[in-house]
Amino acid sequence: MNTIKLSKNEIFALQNFNHHPKCIGSECEIFIYNKDRLLKFFSSTDKEFYEQKRKNIEILIKYREVLEKLEELVLPENLVLISDDSLGLTMPLIKPAQNFYNIIFKRRIHPKTKMDYLKLVAILLEKLDNIKGFPYELRIGDLHEGNILITANRKIKIIDLDSAYISCNEPFMQKFSCFDERLEDLNEKYTRNHNDIIIPDKNTDIYALIIMTLNALAGTEMYCLPEEEFIAYLDYLRSLGISYQFLDCINKIYTPNIDNENPIDYFDSLPFNQLKQAHHLTYKKRTGIDLLDYSI
Repeated sequence: MNTIKLSKNEIFALQNFNHHPKCIGSECEIFIYNKDRLLKFFSSTDKEFYEQKRKNIEILIKYREVLEKLEELVLPENLVLISDDSLGLTMPLIKPAQNFYNIIFKRRIHPKTKMDYLKLVAILLEKLDNIKGFPYELRIGDLHEGNILITANRKIKIIDLDSAYISCNEPFMQKFSCFDERLEDLNEKYTRNHNDIIIPDKNTDIYALIIMTLNALAGTEMYCLPEEEFIAYLDYLRSLGISYQFLDCINKIYTPNIDNENPIDYFDSLPFNQLKQAHHLTYKKRTGIDLLDYSI
């Protein structure tokens, strides 16, 4: 096991790494380590949380040679043990890179650019179905825009894999599902553990991909829409020329007893010349409905 031992004083002497405030939660702090690495320090005092994090990190390091074949994943390199029994990890610094959160909600960025990146996420989700040499199921779990980097050569990199779901460990909280009340009526499809946390699987990762797609189209957070407004927005997307097949993929995330469908085959056929009209400001002008009323 690749392990580094540091004191808290040594960690806090490092330079802070600036990141978008909505990209990373309050569970950690991130520092620049040895110029080309980042050190992620977990500030939680919850022992169960530490045990779960440590188990994930150790497994990801142990199978690093297997998992790094998936070039989209930014994997931990070292487990960091801190003198007061705190925990951390080191990982590569991807530079230059933009956080997808800073791209997906910008109106001036063409919808096709956003959809191209989301298709890369869809491709990765297919790769996770069969990872040769990895003995567990791996799902991204807490998949959202803030955990995706866009590199200079227009590739995606998934960060914060310490919160990914590895089937021999307990799941961590997931941003979208924490606030989406409609999932509470779909417990058979999105099963929960003893702590009432949804257990990630292929359905949950596709659910997150669909929510990000809606976020990109509307230019605002879309995971808290009530059913009536959700259906109305899908009808509006259909009026813009989006295919029934793509809309069916979206609708399935809230359909019980049916697995979610990865829209990987439909991104290229979207009516890109019409997609700017999917923005929440245009939608409000045409319908009188303000989608911002449902965003967090």
